[in-house]
Amino acid sequence: MVYLRSRMKSELPAGRPDSESGAQRLFPAAAIESFGGSLRRDGLDLLICQPAQCRPARSSCCNSAAPMMGAELVPAPSPCRFYAQRLQRHRCFPAPLTRCLPGGSVPLGRGSIPLINSVPACVSELGMSSVVVSGRSELSLGELPMESWMSHLPCALWDIPLYHLAIPGSHNAITYCLDMNDRSPVDPMQPDMLQKLDKYMKPLIRPFVYKWAITQEYTIKQQLDCGVRYCDLRIAHRPNDSSTDLYFYHGVYTTLTVETVLMEINEWLDSHPKEVVILSFSHFLGLSQELHMLLITTIRSVFSAKLCPKVEDLTLRKLWTLGYQVIVSYEHNIVSSHSDLWPHIRYWWANKCKAEALIEEFERRKPHGRPGGFFVTGINLTEDLKYICTHPTESLKDLVLSTYPTLLSWVREQTPGFRVGSLNIIAGDFITESHFVPTVVSLNEKLLKWPL
Repeated sequence: MVYLRSRMKSELPAGRPDSESGAQRLFPAAAIESFGGSLRRDGLDLLICQPAQCRPARSSCCNSAAPMMGAELVPAPSPCRFYAQRLQRHRCFPAPLTRCLPGGSVPLGRGSIPLINSVPACVSELGMSSVVVSGRSELSLGELPMESWMSHLPCALWDIPLYHLAIPGSHNAITYCLDMNDRSPVDPMQPDMLQKLDKYMKPLIRPFVYKWAITQEYTIKQQLDCGVRYCDLRIAHRPNDSSTDLYFYHGVYTTLTVETVLMEINEWLDSHPKEVVILSFSHFLGLSQELHMLLITTIRSVFSAKLCPKVEDLTLRKLWTLGYQVIVSYEHNIVSSHSDLWPHIRYWWANKCKAEALIEEFERRKPHGRPGGFFVTGINLTEDLKYICTHPTESLKDLVLSTYPTLLSWVREQTPGFRVGSLNIIAGDFITESHFVPTVVSLNEKLLKWPL
């Protein structure tokens, strides 16, 4: 750890050390950009040769920094001296320091050392995974740039299995493009009463269907930009459709085909090479065996070498090394015949329309242990026909926004990991609202503070 002492020369009596003047302030090195200074190794200490002119550093993951009049690197306190000894042993002294930001790197010769909250990565790999200054964490993981939060995670998390991380997910991810053309049929999974009403009273019924069927308003690329890394994809073949086109559905069918959306995801991954997405194909409707094979062929064709086969050691480090970015789970017995398809991911669905009842249901399940591998806790509420009829002026979004304060308060209390009661993927509706994604990503800080 590197500390910078800020002082104003005019306030310091000549010949008196900072510690006596009361003007001493300590700042993490990650809080500044250093110009004109350099670092050298002096025994076990790191020094700036001359006071550096510093200004606050700003980035998407660090919105503010402490103002500094001038700075010099001072001998590290005893815990940091220990870190320095470990660094010296592993030849990891950063020099020169040109920019030091959380999730960034410190140049070293022709290479660089990745940082964890301003500590070189090798420190974390030695078991020191979290940095605290004056008892407070320097950076919340929820402040990372959400479009690339995985690549910005501290390297202490790179070797933790993905099914032990907290991962934000999108429930019914492709409902932003539902077919509003009244000629599109209601999907046959809807209650018989609704299907009959839709058949004879379509102009009256359809507005209600749309208000309660849309669970996401942003496109798939926008959702990925917001930090979603699990997508709930429900696949259907339209009835009486002579083509082999497949669509998504929730209440009604989408206008975009499955292939179109998968190509959009692949394009996004091309520009985010260290992000990993989990695609859950489920709730198949109207697919023959031939259409299943066509869908699997499409998945392979679109994602190609990005597709991750079933492996034991599923960590970010391994996925990055092998170039895998897509994990596909497939809710069908055909999965056993394909090494690049993962089994269906368990989804905890409470089937409740009130936040308190949903939380009570999950708390009842948690003591019995989390499922092995990936699993989803869906904080999506479920309305029935009675609820819709008794709330004619409301929509699903109204319900979600009114309950998110309670639901996300509960989410903040959860912990990822392998222990009984731990959570993994947390999926919700309208994922851009109420800081849902950063709230879930921030849970991974608990893995840094507590031993696994």
